[in-house]
Amino acid sequence: MYTITILTPQELHNLLATSTVATGVIPVIDGQWIEVHYTNYGIHHARFISSDDAIRMPRAPSLNALAIAGTPFQLNVWQATLRINKGAPITYGALARMIGAPRAARAVGTALGKNPIAYLIPCHRVIHSDGTSGSYAWGDGRKKGLLDAEQRDEK
Repeated sequence: MYTITILTPQELHNLLATSTVATGVIPVIDGQWIEVHYTNYGIHHARFISSDDAIRMPRAPSLNALAIAGTPFQLNVWQATLRINKGAPITYGALARMIGAPRAARAVGTALGKNPIAYLIPCHRVIHSDGTSGSYAWGDGRKKGLLDAEQRDEK
């Protein structure tokens, strides 16, 4: 689990302007890698990269903190997403109920689409009520692959 420093967009901007920002890579699952950008406050951005790119970059140190900025609703959604168990996807509606906004399934999806920290805030664990994966910024095939790999790992 990660500790989270919640910042306003302006606070994050100021932090990045006055801190040393480092970049490194972290292996995630099934041979996939994410590139992370971090300061001493934690990771503030992560994106998937190819294995070819990852081998040319330094490994990130072990990091257990996230420094994120967003609207109060987005932050609420992202924090709740961190509580979803690996290998146990839930629906957008269930996540909306989890945050006390049972009619906000679409807004939850929009908030997840703005997640700045790929994989570590596991928005890939949220699916449609009919069991389909839904859209994923990093591709629907990757989302399905991540879910399948997590379910295999949890068996």
